[in-house]
Amino acid sequence: MKKKLFLLLIFFIFSFVSCVSNSQLHTVFVTEAQNGNYELAYTNIQDAPKNLYSSYDDVLKMLDLGLLAHYSGLNQESVNYLNQAENLIYEKYSKSVTQNISSYLLNDNVIDYSGEEYEDIYVNLFKCLSFIAEEEYDSAFVEIRRFNNKLKTLSVKYQEKIYEVKNHAKIETEALNQDDYKINFYDSVFARYLSMLLYLYEGDIDSAKIDYNYLISAFNTQKKLYDFSFPKQIEENFKTEKNKVRLNAVAFSGIAPRKYEESISNIYYGFKIALPVMKNVNSNVATITLMIVNQETGEVYKKQFEKIESISNIAIDTFKQKQSLIYTKSIARAILKTGTTSMLENYKEEKNSPTLEILHAISLISNQITEVADVRTSKYFPSSVYISGIDLFPGKYDICVSYMSSSGTEIYRKVFNDYDVSNKKLNFLEAVCLK
Repeated sequence: MKKKLFLLLIFFIFSFVSCVSNSQLHTVFVTEAQNGNYELAYTNIQDAPKNLYSSYDDVLKMLDLGLLAHYSGLNQESVNYLNQAENLIYEKYSKSVTQNISSYLLNDNVIDYSGEEYEDIYVNLFKCLSFIAEEEYDSAFVEIRRFNNKLKTLSVKYQEKIYEVKNHAKIETEALNQDDYKINFYDSVFARYLSMLLYLYEGDIDSAKIDYNYLISAFNTQKKLYDFSFPKQIEENFKTEKNKVRLNAVAFSGIAPRKYEESISNIYYGFKIALPVMKNVNSNVATITLMIVNQETGEVYKKQFEKIESISNIAIDTFKQKQSLIYTKSIARAILKTGTTSMLENYKEEKNSPTLEILHAISLISNQITEVADVRTSKYFPSSVYISGIDLFPGKYDICVSYMSSSGTEIYRKVFNDYDVSNKKLNFLEAVCLK
């Protein structure tokens, strides 16, 4: 009997471990992307072994492929993957309600990943950028509207779930400081900027000015999220010089925050709480420069990029409300697990049974092993967004976006040769460096 119980414990441990996606497998692909080899990383993930993503990680795979395809200039492929990601996020969020029982017994890794809030909303902005690159401006507008609609429901998305879990766990609401989980993010300066550019291209100056006023308001009223100077170059879009057209550029840098596990445990009592904590990832990029050469005249123009949005700040802010739900569920799970362990301990002492003693030991060990924080997140969202722009005469230009370190060393450059500046399109460039 003892041998069977020990074999059961070993089987349980290995079965659980095999269900968890090994994040170390992604390291080589992240490195490729950070070195600017986006298409290589994209292709390698497509050809990677099936265990690169667990059976619960469909959303993550679509997000990763969609972003890498976008960075590779594969705009249609990117839109297709991000569409799938967006549909799966909605589907998995609804499905996760029915998976709650297993998550109380084990952990949140046995729930289908339904995306972080910032991943869900920024999917639409990256689709918007792909449509702009393909000069499909009506479709780009649609994605801006979808982004705005998601923002409207963001602050209330988890309230009902939090309430349900508190009732299930019989946790007093006073035990949680709700002010710690209020979301500050309600409008995006970057989204307003893209919408403004699209309206300006269409010649709708009044609508463009409305977006401009909204982005100023969003910047001034969300100081915790926009903790940097307002980008002055935005206003230049309304003052284009005569006979010239505006060239705008966006530059992404760094990698969005990662989630790490923080835990409290007591092996003797079989008690453990493991919580995911989202933290910033340091970037080596200090400044970004836009350099333009007129092919006909040889004239050189140089401008600095200005920061317009911190995706990192927004990611951490929008994670707060979900973290409240996770915190409450972790307490409920710990109560359930330690309650089972305590019951077995009482029975083994009362009955003086070796079998119950082994079951108690199994319960103690399994409480520690199975309580693992859910640290899943997409690995290829950037951290920061910068913009720049300049008025140019129509014609051919060689353009370079240079990412520099604080010591003045060039980290990465993106070159656009023979770029045609024209009054027949929205002149818009995009560069990315995930270092």
